Amino acid sequence: MPPPIKKKSEKVSKKVGWHELPQQEITPEVKREIQAMRLHGTLDPKCFVKGGIEKRLKEPIPDRFQFGHIIPSGRSSSTGTEAIPKKRSFVEALIADEEAKGWTKKKYVNEVQISGASGGKGFWKNLQKKRKKNMI
Repeated sequence: MPPPIKKKSEKVSKKVGWHELPQQEITPEVKREIQAMRLHGTLDPKCFVKGGIEKRLKEPIPDRFQFGHIIPSGRSSSTGTEAIPKKRSFVEALIADEEAKGWTKKKYVNEVQISGASGGKGFWKNLQKKRKKNMI
């Protein structure tokens, strides 16, 4: 007699060995959160985030994970530092971060816009202005 055939759902439900994390449904919001966490190291060049960006982007999105929130202790408020504003998601917290905004804006203006304008109408006009300044 052949062995009984196991259903796929039984196999998935029994696969809860690693820290017993539940299997999550990957919605567009969850996918955006995970991508933001992977790209977090590029937002602040002075902050070290473990792992290289190339390695993290090549890895597939995990199917077993959980999101958590950092709860400040009672002692942190007594030190006189400002409380971290609570946001609903990691992406919202990054958008609210003023230092990250300033750094990304500077990076965008200095690198992305200059490379995008190369060879275009704006690039040509700027080149003409530079030539006129040098001739005068």
